[in-house]
Amino acid sequence: MKLICYLICFVMSLLMVGCGGDEDEPVTEDKPDTSPLPVANFIKSDPPNGTLIGVGDDWTDLEIRLFFDYPPTFVAVGGMPAQIHGALVIWKLGPENFRIC
Repeated sequence: MKLICYLICFVMSLLMVGCGGDEDEPVTEDKPDTSPLPVANFIKSDPPNGTLIGVGDDWTDLEIRLFFDYPPTFVAVGGMPAQIHGALVIWKLGPENFRIC
């Protein structure tokens, strides 16, 4: 009985040595860089968040500024892209940007 247990253990250890993964896969140094891009976190807005913005009859261009901790690559709201100046994003809104539904 001991001999059968020893044989089973020996065979199992041989099988485990072969289960190390895909050793036949060639190692290449030209793998693409898969590091994640840095995330731009929102810091504050000007006018402050929650401020009601009223527009009277004498329409003047409105400017909304958003500040981030890292420069974003693209920012848009409702399909309207903003101007990006480093970590500062500016929307210049005028009557042509609004439609009444």
